[in-house]
Amino acid sequence: MPDFTEQQLKDAARKAYSDGNVEAAKRLIAEARRVAGPSVPQQAQPDEAGFRLGGWRENFIGEGAVDTPGEVVGDVLGTGAAGVLRGVKGMAELPEMAGRGATWLTQTIMGIPKGDRIAVLDTATGRVIDEVYGDLAEAQGVARDYVQTREGRSTAGEAAGTVGEFLTGNIGGGLRGAIPMVIAGLGSEAAGQMTEGTSLEPYARLAGGLAGGMVGGAAISKRPSQVAAASDDVVDQVAVLEKHGITPYRGQVTDSDNLMRMEGTLTARTRQLDDLTGAALRTAGIDARRATPKVLTSGQRAITDTMNDIVSNVDVPLKGTLGQRIMSVADDYFEGSAGRELPVDLRRVKDELLDAATDPSGRALPASLLKTWRTRLGSYTTSSNELTQDAAHALRSVIDDATHDTLISLGREADVVALAASRKQYQNFLTLVKAVNYSGRDAARGIISPDRLATATKRVFGDQSYALGKGGELPELARASVAVLGSKPTVTAGASREIMTPLTMGALGFGGGFATGGVAPAVAGAGLGLGAPAAGKALMRSRLAQSIMTDPRVAASSAKLLPGLLASQD
Repeated sequence: MPDFTEQQLKDAARKAYSDGNVEAAKRLIAEARRVAGPSVPQQAQPDEAGFRLGGWRENFIGEGAVDTPGEVVGDVLGTGAAGVLRGVKGMAELPEMAGRGATWLTQTIMGIPKGDRIAVLDTATGRVIDEVYGDLAEAQGVARDYVQTREGRSTAGEAAGTVGEFLTGNIGGGLRGAIPMVIAGLGSEAAGQMTEGTSLEPYARLAGGLAGGMVGGAAISKRPSQVAAASDDVVDQVAVLEKHGITPYRGQVTDSDNLMRMEGTLTARTRQLDDLTGAALRTAGIDARRATPKVLTSGQRAITDTMNDIVSNVDVPLKGTLGQRIMSVADDYFEGSAGRELPVDLRRVKDELLDAATDPSGRALPASLLKTWRTRLGSYTTSSNELTQDAAHALRSVIDDATHDTLISLGREADVVALAASRKQYQNFLTLVKAVNYSGRDAARGIISPDRLATATKRVFGDQSYALGKGGELPELARASVAVLGSKPTVTAGASREIMTPLTMGALGFGGGFATGGVAPAVAGAGLGLGAPAAGKALMRSRLAQSIMTDPRVAASSAKLLPGLLASQD
């Protein structure tokens, strides 16, 4: 290039920008800088090396290298402001770029040679804005290309410039909406620095910005209720689950086998099972996540203590109906070969109850004796033998019903309500005991599955209460959990289990890696292949993905990243 003065080169660069030849303008600007020479000494003075506090003049005015807090702050502010202006330019260019993109696509389909197609990113709008920025820069006594070329002189400054480019997309979004933009900017800058100077840098910045925006969006997104997107036949079930703090996934709500496979929700997730177990326990007044023996024992004690406090001074008068009910329970549970195998102590309580109920003297049953019977029966309501459980519960219900009638006759309305609530909790408690009273790993850990909860509910509340969703919170919860979270077969139509997908991907990754580079790439490819299905499922279950599937309008928010992504490609 012939010798030109710095001013001549700048004038030529300005003309190139006006003509739309951006690359030529950049080369001319670089040459102008070379001709002008360095603006600061090539070698920093010894006292300028490294980060230090510095004096007030260097902090507030800036001298030499950016190595003091004040200079770093100034670098961040200046570069960040330039980044914001570049982002504004990118936003303004979007409409024209959309039109140019449509034209480029048409030209491509028509077979027009690549060199003759319209340039999508080179817009007249951008050139006008560059001219405006140039005039403003000259008015401030800096180079016309200040906004376009301002780069941070510190790592923080470089990051601030990229974040500023993305922040423009958050107009009207508030502080919360800025979070994804900041993370997108940081992701883009980090990816760009890792690939700086290579042909991959533009693509890395694009990928880093997109990934950061997705992470930030997931961090602040509030997944909308699935009730609004549920079909009419599952609206109520989904609402019940969400009321109890259980979050279904889109595939479970839509009952789509394909989507559930993509999410990995053919069976309920561990967190969902924990949430279900916790919700079921709360219906019995127990605050825990797992129905372990320790938790159930503590919960039973709390319920029985409350009931005993309520009826501690209530003697129950004997009535003819009491004897009839005891005899009915005896016929149902204690007769026949199975009944004769019931525990001796349980049979003794039954005999004592029957003797007292048929006593012709008509005496009242003292509260202390009733408490003793309740305690002895309560120990059998958690037996591993279901017949023993049911017989003990039936006898205890007779006592509690008689006590309830006595409280009503005494006019103790508050105690009637409190006892009814405790009895409901105890009925729910007995259901939970049945739900974990089976072999298996989950049961041993106190995890209650939808299917087991439904089976236990039918036994304690009856088939009709379960079918109609009546009987209180627990039957309602049991039916909803099976309807939405119930397991589906993990064997596909071709009789292959879900494990075959990662194995197949791992084999393909191994083969591809071995073909391209030998053993080490093959091992890496196998690892990526094995992990890819799990990573894909986790992505499908993420709040952002679920929000998009529930309400596709959420996807439109990704457009906010476009100004920053475009600016990062300049």
